[in-house]
Amino acid sequence: MTLRQRLLFAGVLGALLTPQMSLSAQGTHPELAGHTFVPSTLLPDPFVETYLSTVIGLGSAFDYDIAWPVLGEDTLFLTEGSLTWVTVDFDYRQRVTDWLALGGQVIAGARVGTNAASAISDGVSVATGVRIGGVARLVRSRPLMVSAHLDVARKDLTLLNILGFAEEVIDSVISGGRLDSLSIAFDYGAWRGHGGLRVAYTPTRLLGISAMADVAVGKGLLALEESQLDVDLGASVDFNFHSAGWIPLGVVLAYRFGTFAERSEGAVGANHRVMLGVSYMGHADYSVGLEVHGGSIDLPNSDAIKTTIEGIRMRYYF
Repeated sequence: MTLRQRLLFAGVLGALLTPQMSLSAQGTHPELAGHTFVPSTLLPDPFVETYLSTVIGLGSAFDYDIAWPVLGEDTLFLTEGSLTWVTVDFDYRQRVTDWLALGGQVIAGARVGTNAASAISDGVSVATGVRIGGVARLVRSRPLMVSAHLDVARKDLTLLNILGFAEEVIDSVISGGRLDSLSIAFDYGAWRGHGGLRVAYTPTRLLGISAMADVAVGKGLLALEESQLDVDLGASVDFNFHSAGWIPLGVVLAYRFGTFAERSEGAVGANHRVMLGVSYMGHADYSVGLEVHGGSIDLPNSDAIKTTIEGIRMRYYF
């Protein structure tokens, strides 16, 4: 059994062995017209509820081409690289009134090249982020919920760039500059403001449909241009077999696209992302699930590569 499989197994086993933690909870999963929506970490929901959500994920990318330094417009040579990263996410939302909930999110992650070529070319990065904001209900009917949300987020990145450091050393030697001012570590940070609409709709007890449309303003971590306006769009469908009276499982499929990641977060962000999740939905106030994310990521010295992340998600409603 690999390390990733052991971690995923331990997380699922721990969640299933501790249902007592939720026995005192008063909340329940959000539902419309008898359909209980299956949670998704890729697509935020519009519901005004109190919950605590945790996610642990492990990701990888293999056999992508790395373009090494160029002479003029010519690439010297290509090599294959591989990456591994881990992410941890804590998300808390507190219902303040029947129509308003406030909350915050803390995210941490690290990425490392797992062979010599990717370690030198793409380096090692550690990212942290915080987000605070709220969601307000605009419309609710039996099968439909529409909410607006507004939040502000801060993201920081420390990048150990071996190749960039070597290039700076060479440039300094050629130009006669000082070497003691050079550093192998580079720190970046940026604030972003987000706002938009979130929608949930259910035509039957089995099926739920969700969508989001956001705009964001601010600079990317690695962007040199001034702040710009970007869009973030997504949609999902979920099938809750427990709501339909069958088995206590739910399945969700989601897609998300953002121009912000595509434009300016080349070292750490994906522009197209898809997700498939399977969750245990047999308890009224908590769920635990496994998710598989796929996407593309743009790196400074590589073409866009395909990535996968497997994660464990646990959510408790209070």
